[in-house]
Order: sequence, then structure tokens, then C-alpha cells
Amino acid sequence: MKRFLYVAMAVSLASSAVFADEKSDQKAFRDAYKAYQAAVAAGNPWQALDHAKVAYEYGELVFGPDHKNTAALLLNYGRLIKDKEEARKILQKAVDRHEALHGEDAAELIDPLMDLAANSADLGTLGKARKIYRRVLKLAETHFPDSNLMLGIIRVEMGKIALHEAQSKEALRLLNKARDALEKADAGRAAPYLAETEFYIGQYQMARQRHKKATKHLLASLSIYEELAPNSSNTMTNHAFLIEAYEKMGLRDEATKHCRAIGAKAPLKPDQDFDPVYQVRPIYPVSAQRSGKEGYAIVEITVDKDGFVQSPTVIELNGHDAFAQASLDAVAKFRYAPRYENGEAVDTEGVKYKFSYNLR
Repeated sequence: MKRFLYVAMAVSLASSAVFADEKSDQKAFRDAYKAYQAAVAAGNPWQALDHAKVAYEYGELVFGPDHKNTAALLLNYGRLIKDKEEARKILQKAVDRHEALHGEDAAELIDPLMDLAANSADLGTLGKARKIYRRVLKLAETHFPDSNLMLGIIRVEMGKIALHEAQSKEALRLLNKARDALEKADAGRAAPYLAETEFYIGQYQMARQRHKKATKHLLASLSIYEELAPNSSNTMTNHAFLIEAYEKMGLRDEATKHCRAIGAKAPLKPDQDFDPVYQVRPIYPVSAQRSGKEGYAIVEITVDKDGFVQSPTVIELNGHDAFAQASLDAVAKFRYAPRYENGEAVDTEGVKYKFSYNLR
């Protein structure tokens, strides 16, 4: 969800309530709206949702159903609903209200349409999201042709939809155009969107096994995230993708710095599972396939301070003897984010991993 036009309008609502006839409704609206603003400022979405609903209900009594403030209140409410289907209904209603108030080609439709499109960006409704984003892009190009930030953000969202729909050429075209626009926008405001764009281009290249090209874009994304939020999930995800890219290119030492970065910035708690940040599937032994054998192997390893696997040993085996070597071959290619103690990477012994072998 990206808001382009609505901040000033939403803030001005409370002062407009003096035109209402019913003082009790005015007071109920003002109280609910102030509570909604306070909950948003405090980062409490559940309380904000409850207050937004009440503010909308009383706002409709105060302003009437056909007022721009009522439409804005409805949009505020719809944005906070967690249930996708319910939110979609409310957001569609908000779009309809704005359309009735301002017309089909008005700039005021950009925000509610963006919210509706974002809500629809699920596997079952990607086609609807794509259609809405196309409409938003047309409105933005008409009303804000020089807003590189707005045009870039919209194209990023469209590119993500195309990626999910496996429209690879279209996805890359949109993401490249988004990057071009965002590079021309104000650097401070565009930075998080530019990082996101570079990341998705990197994902696109990874999916096509173009690992060298992928690293270029993933590193560009990472450099921005490192500056904006060095310990965020986005930053960690970038490191993880770079580990995969370097491992697949056979550049294990290049991957090491990213294994260490994850370990240092997202240290594991003593009771937390020690999972690989990069892994490969074992090759199902032909002899086990022919005999119809299924089973598992549990391997115990030491993870060294660079995240490499050392001293792998099969400690439990079930189903077929060949599962042991297949598991050892696979685990040797794993990479981990090493544990850190007192700011230093350390070896970790006794790490276990279970390989399951199923013919289905």
C-alpha cells in the first residue's frame, strides 16, 4: 500500500465536524477519530482498526454518505482490516465512493485504487490487481507525468505482479522502467523503493540461473538496505540470496562474508534451531529407488566460524544404506550463519539435520 495524496485530507477531517447538526454524533466522531490517530501514531493497528470503524460510522452520520470526508474515513478503515476478503469489499466501496465524488479519471482515485490493488495481489486475484494497477498507472501518467517517485512505485508493484504470474519479460520491462524512474526521483524518498526494485530484478535473474547478473542487482539492493535498516528482514534476505548466488557460482569464499553478516546481525538464541541459510537436496539413490525404499538419515555436523560444514557423521539411518552417502554429499554443500559469542564467530558442534527420502 502506497499513499500519494491522502495525508493532508485525512488530517483535516476533525476540524470539519463543526458543520454537523447533531452534537452527540459530532463528539462521538471527534473522539473516535482522535483515538484512531493516536493508535496509528503508537503503531497499534488493532486499536486503530476499532477506532477507524467507529470514526467511519459516526462520520457517515456527521458528513453524510456522499461527502469526501466519509469516503476518506472509509478508506482509512479498509486499509486496516486484516481479513483480505472483508478488506477488499470495504476498499472497493471506498473506490466507488471516490469515483462518484470525483469522476472516473480523477487524481483522487489513485490512493484508493492502489490500496485495492495491493489487497488483490494474491494468487487467486492477481489478474484483478494487474488490471487495477494499469488503471492507476494511466491516472498517474495523466495527472503527475513528472512524478518519477509515483510512477516508479506503481511500476514496482506491477513488476511484482508480473513476476508472480510468471510473465518474465513483462516483469523485467516494468522493473527496469521503475528503476529508471526511481533513480531520477528524490534519493531520500526513493531509496527504499529502489532497493526493492533492485532486489526483484535480482530475483528475476536468479530464477533464470543468471547468478552473476543477479549478484549485481542484489548487491545494489543490499547497499541501500544496509544504510536504511542494516538489521531488517529485507537486509537478511538479501544476504541469503547472495549466499545462494555465490554458492551456485562456486564462489564459496564470497558467500562467507554474507553468512557471517547474518550471524552477526541476527544472532541465534541458545534455544533457537540452527538451520542452514543455503542447502541442496540430496540425490535419491538409484538403488533405493529400484527397491522402492523410503526412509531418512540424521546427520550430525560441526558448523565452523565461517558457516562451513565440518565433520559430518550419520548418527541415525532408516530405510536403505545408500541414504547415508547421499546425505553426506548433500550436507557438505550446506552453508550456515555461524553463531557469535561476545562479538566473535565460533564453531558450533552437535548440529543435526534430518534428510527424508520419499518416493511420492
